[in-house]
Amino acid sequence: MSIERFVINKRIHILPIAVVGVFFSSSIMAATPKSELQMMNPIVFQSDVSNVDSTKQLVEQLRYAQLLHRPDITETTLKRLFAVDPNNAEGLSFQAQHLAKSGQVDQAMGILKKLEAAQPNSVTTKQLRDALSIYGDNKATYQKIILLSRSGRNKEALQALNALFPNGMPTPELQLTYLDIESGVKGHERKVLIGLKKLNAEYPGVPDFQLAYAEHISKGDPSNPIAMKLLQRLSLESSVSGSAASLWISRLNDSYITKEVVQQYAILSSYYPSNVTYRKALLDANKRFEKETELRKDPKYLAKLTGLKELESGHILNARQQLLAALEARPNDPEILGGLGMVYLRLGQQEVALSYFKKAKKYDKDLRNVDRWNGYINSSSYWAYLERGEKMMQRGNFDGANRKYHQAIKYEPDDPYAYNYLAELALAQKDEKQALDYYTTALSKNRLDETALRGWFNLQISFYGGEKALEKGRKLSSRQQRILAERFHEVEISLLMTELTVAINKGDIEHAKTILDKLVIDPPVSPWQRSEVADSLRLTGQTQRADKLMSAWSKNGTPEMSFAYALYLARYGQTVEAIAQLTAVAESDRSEAMNSNLNRLEQNQMFSALFILAKNDPEAAKKEIRRLEIEYNSDPDAMLSLIDVQFQLGFTKQAIIKLQSIKPTDKWNMETQLRYGGLLYTFEENEKFKEWKNHLESNSEYTVISFEQKIRRDLLFAEYAFRSEEYADAKIYYSSASQLNTQYQYGALLGLLKTQQALGEDDDAQKLALYLYSEKQALSSRQSMELALILMAYGYQSEAITLVEMLKQKQDSDAIDYRDGMAVAMEGKEWSLATSMAHYALIEDAINPKNDATIAEFTDDDALDLELKPSEDPKEENLRELYNNADDNWLTRNVKSDLDSIQARDQGYVSFGIDYSARDGANKSVQVPIEAIIPMPEYDGHLQLRADIVHLNSGDIDYYDSSEIMNEQHTGSAFGIGWLADSWSADIGTTPLGFEQQNIVGGLNLSGDLGDVGWKATLSRRAETSSTLSYAGMTVPNGVKDDKGKDWGGVMKTGVNLGGSYDLGGSVGYWASAQFHTMTGTGVEDNTHLGLLGGTYWKIINEENRRLSLGLNLMYLNYDKNLSEYAYGNGGYYSPQQYFSVSIPVNYYERLNDGFSYLVSGSVSNSWTKEDRPYIDGSPNGSSSKGGGFGFSLEAAAEQRISKRWYLGAAVDIQRSDFYEPNHLLFYAKYTFTDRWQPVSMPVDPLTLYGDFD
Repeated sequence: MSIERFVINKRIHILPIAVVGVFFSSSIMAATPKSELQMMNPIVFQSDVSNVDSTKQLVEQLRYAQLLHRPDITETTLKRLFAVDPNNAEGLSFQAQHLAKSGQVDQAMGILKKLEAAQPNSVTTKQLRDALSIYGDNKATYQKIILLSRSGRNKEALQALNALFPNGMPTPELQLTYLDIESGVKGHERKVLIGLKKLNAEYPGVPDFQLAYAEHISKGDPSNPIAMKLLQRLSLESSVSGSAASLWISRLNDSYITKEVVQQYAILSSYYPSNVTYRKALLDANKRFEKETELRKDPKYLAKLTGLKELESGHILNARQQLLAALEARPNDPEILGGLGMVYLRLGQQEVALSYFKKAKKYDKDLRNVDRWNGYINSSSYWAYLERGEKMMQRGNFDGANRKYHQAIKYEPDDPYAYNYLAELALAQKDEKQALDYYTTALSKNRLDETALRGWFNLQISFYGGEKALEKGRKLSSRQQRILAERFHEVEISLLMTELTVAINKGDIEHAKTILDKLVIDPPVSPWQRSEVADSLRLTGQTQRADKLMSAWSKNGTPEMSFAYALYLARYGQTVEAIAQLTAVAESDRSEAMNSNLNRLEQNQMFSALFILAKNDPEAAKKEIRRLEIEYNSDPDAMLSLIDVQFQLGFTKQAIIKLQSIKPTDKWNMETQLRYGGLLYTFEENEKFKEWKNHLESNSEYTVISFEQKIRRDLLFAEYAFRSEEYADAKIYYSSASQLNTQYQYGALLGLLKTQQALGEDDDAQKLALYLYSEKQALSSRQSMELALILMAYGYQSEAITLVEMLKQKQDSDAIDYRDGMAVAMEGKEWSLATSMAHYALIEDAINPKNDATIAEFTDDDALDLELKPSEDPKEENLRELYNNADDNWLTRNVKSDLDSIQARDQGYVSFGIDYSARDGANKSVQVPIEAIIPMPEYDGHLQLRADIVHLNSGDIDYYDSSEIMNEQHTGSAFGIGWLADSWSADIGTTPLGFEQQNIVGGLNLSGDLGDVGWKATLSRRAETSSTLSYAGMTVPNGVKDDKGKDWGGVMKTGVNLGGSYDLGGSVGYWASAQFHTMTGTGVEDNTHLGLLGGTYWKIINEENRRLSLGLNLMYLNYDKNLSEYAYGNGGYYSPQQYFSVSIPVNYYERLNDGFSYLVSGSVSNSWTKEDRPYIDGSPNGSSSKGGGFGFSLEAAAEQRISKRWYLGAAVDIQRSDFYEPNHLLFYAKYTFTDRWQPVSMPVDPLTLYGDFD
């Protein structure tokens, strides 16, 4: 029998100890290397202690009485000790242990309580508490440790024993158990040997300890001469003679049979002359020797012996090789079968081990081994069922896994492992309540089971959050809390990290610094959380402190800490130092991610120089790229990275040419293929992409790829199909990529969602959108915003807004995400939230002005001026400062424009001016326009109030076909009221009251977008203001024969104007307009007006504060009648029957220092006209005529902000053509109700006369 079974199972039963003699009086001799325990004398006890008054002697006798299993001596000595010292702590401890061993656990616990009350912190009390725990709270845990040891899983058993007794073994007996288990751990042989020597030195003369020592030194060396001598002596010790003799004969049986071994059998037999077993063993030994001499000639037999020896030595793989070879010749040999069972048990292959143990039991004719095989079979069955269940769970067969786990429980009903597996199964099925029940059951089997405790605690976090879970966790027992101490710390750190993120996002720097101080004093264990702490320190202006901490943490850290430090250095532009950190990690310790990042950093170091060079000298950068193309010619991965860099640098044409020259080969691995395909997709090389895709799908070499690569490939194919509007194919690929729970799953599901939208599968799309919303915590910021836009489109506004609000808590949110969040919030009319998103967008843009991850990856902060300075921390800037200091890029322009719209909701003004215009010295007008814009944000618009004082002077005008001269002046006041909203406006008012002709005017304007085309529709009724006659009306002179004294004029235009524009922000834009109006007036013939206009323009300069454009405009006008004359029935307005012009306008406008804006424009044109003779008395008077010619116009305007709320402006323009030569001058002032953030308008937007609306 091995010491393993001896110690654990049957020590008390097979060690009947009889000790006689008198109490020892001399000191006990310690073992020395020389003595090797061989000369130890047996311990004797004083049976009569009635006269012994020394508590030290009595305690010493108690100690050895316990170790030698002498209850009689224990009870006698305890009686005397308590007579001398009733409250002796050591005596009480020995009494409690004695009671517990005899089954009187409750009485033992009572003594422990007594000691805890009297001496709660004494070593004796603590050791007794630990010793008794294996009879109480830790009973199941201790049994599990024994079970692990039996199954050969000694390392796990040892770890569990250390966890059970973190302060060391409380008794010598448990120390012996510990050493026995440790003896089964490979590499611990020397430690066990030292431990056994120490145990025998501290407690000399204890046969159990001597026997354990003999067994240990004879493992793997059954003929060890020192062990043989010890066993010979111990076989004569009545206390352990039977065990020693059994071990002796066991070792002899395990020994290579020689004449000397036969002689050892003879000595053993002589010690027990009446023992038939030993006599028979001697006879068998002689026969074995004879047989062995013959067997040694068989190599298969030698393989068996070698295999069993290798197994005993812990050389599992060598043992398997030898035993399998031996099994070929001896398929029914129980020793070989049992040895293979142990091999596979220790390899963790429970199913295979179980099969061998069953065969060993079947073919072993020695009935003494039945219990042994049954023990192994039960243990293997338990672990085999757990293993089967685990495999089924991994395959998704949850019902099958559940059955296997419950079958395992039948073999070990008190072991918590199976219940932990059931809890894991419940979690896989997202049944957290059931999982909690299983973890609770596991804890009822073993209150200190770490897996169950961790699972229980993690579910408390899931149910109640971190803070509440910690409250519950701190109500556990002190031992349970010690087991969870590390997890408690992780949660505490996580709560602090979350609080830190919220504080930083809110801009509460002082609170963030307080939290950071706590995290520095008690830092996270995770290298990545430490890196987050350092990032936050930098963000709060503590750059030097962050650098010092990361440096200190890296020096005493793991390779993972060095990795985190390297990435930290790289993030802040210290690429050289980052590379040094990674290269300092031994190659054998570098993970695949480390090697990948090391290669990336080394390559990026080269590319970083390119970005800096391109910034200062683009031509030199191009030369360097050509040199690198030669260098990387044989490295497709590096070449593809270089092409990507070219694209990021803006050398798109060169990048495309180089990519087109690359021919993919079947030698490329899948990673290279995917990078190549990704660039083809980016550059929209559609034909090449299709060719590459078809080749990849048809090539068998690329069918066996990793799940991750397959998903990335399918996603790339899906995106291409979606962009190509091949939605059915896109749906297939997105569906395929979304099947597995990977980092790409939610991206694939979003793609599937957009595809369903495109296919009109709205019901399915809405269901999927709501599912993704339920998984919102797992979505990236970019994915959240994509989903938010879709939810808004389906009317789920509250869900979309929730996603926007969550952006602040997500670590990956960048300026683009906040910009998208702002758009969603504005669509939902959540103006405060939209403003908050604008704030964060401008903060993030201040950190990364390019908003380009690729450029940030390749370049350092010094090169791009990205590193935050303590005095320049954007978190500390208010929104207005961010608005004013923002960089000029597409994102900031977009954000600021929307901010302007939000601000404009609460902004209003009063504007007034004086306007002068004249034409050919006649038809002069002086007007005083007054406009008030009153914000009404609760109604999403502004109230518009207008009052224009108008004075007209016709000058001397000849009445048609007469010598009569007309000269009239009119003064009146026009009033109007209107409403201005985002996409519509309306007004109603009057022509100037006081004019001869007065009319109601008004209009309705609608605008919007149709795809990329902006449109506007206007339905209106306005006055024709081009002359005194058409606007105010006049009186027919008395000298005219017909119609004298009649008032006529006051022409009104009623109709529709449809306009469209196309401008995506590039260098070219287009516009068009179609107009149709009816013209009516008092005493004026009815007329119709048709206008078709259109043009294009090129933005030669297109900057935020400056623009120069050149255009080409076409205009066509048609009036039914020529009513341009000053005659009754005519309206005095230009009305050709055919008019066509081509003009080339040039416009330049600029804004200086946000407070001054001006524009200068001019145009040249040529026109072609056809006019009927004036329409007199119901018909044209004469034949038509043709005309036209060259024309030009000049215009200038300027506006200056002179204080927080006051603005002054002026505008002047002249026009010259064959029919129209007006001059115009305007001065105006504007008072705003608030201190506006936005700069003055560019181009200048002068005050418009009410009569010129539309």
